[in-house]
Amino acid sequence: MLITGDRRQLKVHLESLPRAVQVGFGLDSVIINLDASDGIGKTALQVGYRSHPHIVQCIEAGFYRPHGERLIAGRNPEERNMLTASQLKLPKAGSPLILIHQVDEAERDAVSMSSYNPGQTWTALRILWRLFNVLPPDSSILCICLYGTQANDIEREVLAEEELNRS
Repeated sequence: MLITGDRRQLKVHLESLPRAVQVGFGLDSVIINLDASDGIGKTALQVGYRSHPHIVQCIEAGFYRPHGERLIAGRNPEERNMLTASQLKLPKAGSPLILIHQVDEAERDAVSMSSYNPGQTWTALRILWRLFNVLPPDSSILCICLYGTQANDIEREVLAEEELNRS
């Protein structure tokens, strides 16, 4: 069995889950208990690719360094800022964040119970279409989703659009 988690990151927000799974499934304690157990193999996160290097430095200073651990950025600021020189108006150079105020409510897939947000999906697709239109054809775009259902929906839309463009 492989369980992933980071004891230095935010815990599961139990209140956002159905009441039936809030207690008794280890969501509030499994990482802490496994971390304290002898005989359990552990691998620590040491390189963060998810955030801008300045954000990684803040996370390291606040959560890793006090425990004698290190977290370094997997990309340098220039790599993270590559899109700021494109025709698409993204953040100012050196600014690691894009904040989009999304007011739509999250929903839960009836089968997988994966959360998703149709408004976020639509916003992500609009950004992707814009990127496809302004970036060179050989560009590679990676869309990171927090929810499996949402990732599947976006992938399905992108593949359908690619098929439409081929015909």
